[in-house]
Amino acid sequence: MNVFLTEFQEMELDGEIPVALLLRDSGTGIRSHSLAHYYDPSVFEGMDLVQAVTLTFTSSPAL
Repeated sequence: MNVFLTEFQEMELDGEIPVALLLRDSGTGIRSHSLAHYYDPSVFEGMDLVQAVTLTFTSSPAL
């Protein structure tokens, strides 16, 4: 299952925003997930693989 950011999201400088979740589970059940679950990782317990892609917009210039 892949979940991507599809709607407008308020950003906060120096705050992390999830833009994608990549989930793999060999179980037989089908679970629904959203990007909001990134902030409560306990919902992914028992899954084979969970990857998150996040963005952080920083207020300081890159070195």
